[in-house]
Amino acid sequence: MRTASGRSNSMQTHPRDRFAEVLKDHLATWARDLEHFQADRVHPWVLDRSASALNYFGGHEWQALVAGKRHLWSHALNSSQAFAVNLFAPARFSPKVARAL
Repeated sequence: MRTASGRSNSMQTHPRDRFAEVLKDHLATWARDLEHFQADRVHPWVLDRSASALNYFGGHEWQALVAGKRHLWSHALNSSQAFAVNLFAPARFSPKVARAL
């Protein structure tokens, strides 16, 4: 059996690698019926680049914080860069939040 990323489940993998595969499968299942995701059947957990602002809680305003510095896969739902922006962007816009960090 193959996962959404094309890997065989029969291979012995490290639990951390297995988690990544399970997460991608979950994201692919969740995204299957939404129109903003790649329809290439290879990366179904990845937003179309034109909809990449959906990966940021603050939309285009938060995406602009990393303008010109976005990673190749920043529009993927499992992007660590998007996660970091979503975690720390509130501090950029709120001195109270920044002090709490």
